[in-house]
Amino acid sequence: MSLTEEDLLLVLELFAASDWEDLDLVSGDVRVAVSKRGNGPVASLSRNDVATASSATAPASAAVSPVPVTTPGPVTTPAPTGAPPDDEPPSGIIAVRSPTLGTFYIAGKPGAPPFVQPGDTVGPDDTLGIVEVMKLMNSVKAGIHGEVVKVCARNSELVEYDRVLFWLRPSGGEA
Repeated sequence: MSLTEEDLLLVLELFAASDWEDLDLVSGDVRVAVSKRGNGPVASLSRNDVATASSATAPASAAVSPVPVTTPGPVTTPAPTGAPPDDEPPSGIIAVRSPTLGTFYIAGKPGAPPFVQPGDTVGPDDTLGIVEVMKLMNSVKAGIHGEVVKVCARNSELVEYDRVLFWLRPSGGEA
């Protein structure tokens, strides 16, 4: 399987929005290594750079390096402000978390009604949402019988692995 220009751009966008500090990706003869560490210049790739880099036949040990772009000041990452408020559900509520890093969708396609809304009753195999990464759709299942209390992520939002997506109130003794 070869890495397309769109695949590489999506991976770089997801990396930029993630908490990851380093990424080392190998696909066939191409290796892409990017890092958010250090105080060097900020790197940027254009579609032309990616097309050139992804079509190059570099040995597996070589890194495809982006074209450096100097910014007026240092790049700073805001200090963490603690866990998002939705990470710790109230007592008796179960958090349903993202199975992977990707884009969260509440419906099966644009304009379709959401899979679930607060107040809906769900079963263990019911789909609550989808997390897409590189055109692969990962269903988010309820895992329990219960009631949807809250949808914690916005539609089309980039979510991290293990991010809380839903709060469910178990029915019966399933806490």
